[in-house]
Amino acid sequence: MDNPLLLVMACILLCTVVRLALRRRRSRLALPPAPPADELPPAVVQLLLGEGKLPTGAIVAVALDLAAAGRLRTARSESGGLVVAAVEGACDGPLRECERLLLRQVEQRQGGSEWMPASALGPDKEDFGSWWQEFEADVRSEAVALGVLWPKPDRVEKAAESSALGLTGLALVYLYYRIGMPLVLDVLLAVLSLIFLYIPIDHGTASPALPEPGRKAAEWWRTAGTESRASEPTADVPTADVPAPAVETLPENQAWSSFGGRWRVVEVGAPPVPPFWGEPGALVMLAIPAVVPAIILGAAIGPVAAAIPVALFAVLFGFWVPAYRRICALPECEAFDAVVVRRWTGIHRAAQSQTTTVYYCAFDDGERAQAWSFKVDRQQWAQVAVGDRVRVVYSPRWRNLRGLITPGSSQI
Repeated sequence: MDNPLLLVMACILLCTVVRLALRRRRSRLALPPAPPADELPPAVVQLLLGEGKLPTGAIVAVALDLAAAGRLRTARSESGGLVVAAVEGACDGPLRECERLLLRQVEQRQGGSEWMPASALGPDKEDFGSWWQEFEADVRSEAVALGVLWPKPDRVEKAAESSALGLTGLALVYLYYRIGMPLVLDVLLAVLSLIFLYIPIDHGTASPALPEPGRKAAEWWRTAGTESRASEPTADVPTADVPAPAVETLPENQAWSSFGGRWRVVEVGAPPVPPFWGEPGALVMLAIPAVVPAIILGAAIGPVAAAIPVALFAVLFGFWVPAYRRICALPECEAFDAVVVRRWTGIHRAAQSQTTTVYYCAFDDGERAQAWSFKVDRQQWAQVAVGDRVRVVYSPRWRNLRGLITPGSSQI
């Protein structure tokens, strides 16, 4: 093609036509007839109100619906937060998969306490995501089956859209080699302008995730459907020591603890940094810079010059000894009973762009306002879960974890 600009414009036009054709194909999908808006399950309603994204408030909605069916006990604490309790035999009988997941999570997290805060079921890094993904997938599948949510794009849609976008990218590369950098920047600005004009054509003002029945049901629930939701509990919690904030999601640096059957919020911080000054390794690092220069200066100049780094090492050694004594005054090993309140992972970047996954756990002993946080190995991280009762063996002297002992098992 003599004019590369025409090639780029043709690819952009092709991409637009493909996207519009895919949208038309999706709009003609045969969806099952949707039930009335007031008959939709609570979790599906939350999905529609979130414009195709399931909020964590769906946990509370499903809990209230299960309470209305007698499969879960709910109440309000003195601070206004929702608390729940498992009912024996609640998982028996027909249940939606999302309801079964929620009931199992309540049984696991409640432990031996009479009540548990509903927010303890909410987002909490890895342990929350493990069951929330299954919960969300089941709600989305049910919404698709009810005809109020579009199914995910199939392979044909993904392949067609990727091919059109790929051709546009190749055309831009070809344009760069034919024209050069200065003009191609102007063309890219023009392409971005066309894309911004193209987005409203493709998506419109309504949510692309919801078909017409879903948008109507969502609008009904935002207006006339408010009073049709499951009524919230009005009873007070009989035990006054169960805290539950009015907000259902805790901040990132806080976690729920059920140590001793009493729920409370603890602070979760970074693991303690092992001591360096006063450690034997620090003495070695001080000795090497002193001995090597002393040998070199003694051979080149004389013993007087060699005494300078040795004297400096002696001064620093005088400061190191008290720090070493303070460390040795601490116990080498101690143990305490605790409950796991959080597990998470981090990425450690080493040299040459190498990354290593680092595992952490936080434990509450029921006394401190801040949980104990330690770096653990992969096996320890995998064998415990949030809510498990463990015995933590750690070193106050070196501020590291020595082992975890779970009930009925050996040390890990």
